[in-house]
Amino acid sequence: MFTLGISGGFDKPEYSFLPKVPVWLYHDAGAAIFKDKELIAAVEQERFNRIKNTTKFPVEAIRYCLDVAGIELDQVKNIGYYFKNDFVNEELNLQYIQYPSVPIKSCEELLTERFREYFSPHFTSSKLTFVQHHLCHAHMAYYQSGFNDALVCIIDGQGEKESISLYSIQDGKLNFITDYPDSQSLGSLYLQSIRIYGYYFFDEYKVMGLAPYGDSSRYRHIFQKIYKLLPDGKYEYTVPLAGIRSFFLREGFIPRREHEPFNQEHKDFAAALQETLETLAFHVITYWKEKTNHKNLCIAGGVGHNCTLNGLLAYSGLFEKIFVHPAASDPGAAIGAAMYVAQQEGILLKSQRIQNVYWGPSIGNNDQVRKELIEWTSVLKVEKSEDIAIHAARCLANGAVIGWVQGNLEFGPRALGNRSIIADPRPAENKSRINAMIKKREAYRPFAPSILEEEVGNYFELPACDIDLDFMVFNLKVKKEKQKLLGAITHVNGTGRVQTVNQMQNPKYWNLIDHFQKLTGIPIVLNTSFNNRYEPIICSERDAIACFLTTDLDYLVIGDYIIEKQANYKERLLELRPILAPTTVLKDSFGSQGQMYEISNNAKNLSEIPISEKMYSYLRAYADGRELDVEFDESFIEELMDLWSRRLYNLYPISIYLAKMHQKNALATICG
Repeated sequence: MFTLGISGGFDKPEYSFLPKVPVWLYHDAGAAIFKDKELIAAVEQERFNRIKNTTKFPVEAIRYCLDVAGIELDQVKNIGYYFKNDFVNEELNLQYIQYPSVPIKSCEELLTERFREYFSPHFTSSKLTFVQHHLCHAHMAYYQSGFNDALVCIIDGQGEKESISLYSIQDGKLNFITDYPDSQSLGSLYLQSIRIYGYYFFDEYKVMGLAPYGDSSRYRHIFQKIYKLLPDGKYEYTVPLAGIRSFFLREGFIPRREHEPFNQEHKDFAAALQETLETLAFHVITYWKEKTNHKNLCIAGGVGHNCTLNGLLAYSGLFEKIFVHPAASDPGAAIGAAMYVAQQEGILLKSQRIQNVYWGPSIGNNDQVRKELIEWTSVLKVEKSEDIAIHAARCLANGAVIGWVQGNLEFGPRALGNRSIIADPRPAENKSRINAMIKKREAYRPFAPSILEEEVGNYFELPACDIDLDFMVFNLKVKKEKQKLLGAITHVNGTGRVQTVNQMQNPKYWNLIDHFQKLTGIPIVLNTSFNNRYEPIICSERDAIACFLTTDLDYLVIGDYIIEKQANYKERLLELRPILAPTTVLKDSFGSQGQMYEISNNAKNLSEIPISEKMYSYLRAYADGRELDVEFDESFIEELMDLWSRRLYNLYPISIYLAKMHQKNALATICG
């Protein structure tokens, strides 16, 4: 029997059913499918549509899950959705009030429309089950922890009306204990606070990385005005969440713009905010640990990705074992929704520790990879290696930074050795180099170490608590004598977000690190997700090629192929052809400053970007299926590269371009 779980919204790929869907509503679309008790596929929609934290209906994610299962949608017994329908309909009705021209439809109607349009004309809403949000997280955390006895703590911005939920696992049964209202949300406190410094939704992890540069004592007295700790694990906010930003402004804090530099005030603020989160979380967890006497802890929900908090819990001695789900945020709720409906259909799930999260699409075999790479030889040099692990390890030891693409895509926010950027962990300058030239993000942001599982105790201070280090969810202390040696992965506070690599679970990545150790004596590589700041983690070979060509990566490895850029690749980019992203808009208008040309993407929250007339003509022509015979200079090529790096369009070899245009025209004919 097959059961499907989904997260996300109701938008079609090409447009929004609302003029503007709030970014916090229905984010992190994804899908997961179970065959009886076994999870056989799970993937985020953002990996396909290339929109970070997308709110779209997860068409391609669902299609991938069905393809892996080898079935059609009609063969799925039940489908779980990651929120209760009464809550979703209330939120939809609030949007309908704001946009009176939009037809009023319930979430049941919207989902039914999407499933009928993309998968089965016979689909009925009777297959849909709307599951309480925190219950989705709890099922996922429990059944993939391997625990039969544990405290389960769900912490995020908001479920339906709750922000923290506590469950107890006893004798293999999940029992609800209590919850805390959304007015006491730790996630919302963090989000509302960081907005005065130019950060927004989904930027919380950036502030977590900034906090170690600050001194929490400077502003501790101000943050302590916000909350009051109460008996029995309770607390209250003395400042309403809606008034947090105004409170900080009254206390004398000056807003920071997004692109302004960080000063010590900003760093100290981040440190005090992180400390406040830790204080409140420990207050709740400590009380319920003592109340239930559980020795094990499961964590899920968006706050579960706060690796600093997780590390402190591991070192605290409160628990004997801790499991933090590697997909703790909302994509993981799709897994929990599928688990819930499987149980409703009589499937008796058993708690089993997950071994890996390589549940997404594969790059295929070497022949398939070679077929794709041949199309790009005008801009790429391609070589097949007889032993790619040795070849790549030598490149790393010689100072190269590599894009590493192997096997199946990871589920969750961390690249774990299949869609990774890797480098030598020793030179401190590698941190600033990768941040500036490849990730194109803030210089302070830390990078994680991937270490051979058998070596972790030689480089990191391990807590007495039994924790799973496979998934990069705990910050651990780098041993003092190793901190200077590991300059690129040791954060300013002496910690690293550790991922251990098991030879059985990921033999190719393990072999790479093992060969790097033989060359350098170091059983560690720097690991960060393969993407730039404008896109999610890469999925396909084409995604990898686009990121490689628009960054300063030295090499790209896909399967057993090692790839370099042609010496004159930028000049030869004009041999490629552009295709706009489905949600990219070209605009020409006449204003006070004369003729204006702009480009924007209505799904990526990017403001309209001015472009040259030449660029507008170029993109307009190819969008219409026309060739453009114009000479382009160096400034045009730089503009072309900049807009491509923002993923407002993709460039393709002419054969791929023609195939995609043919596909687009055929689809338009069918839809018309």
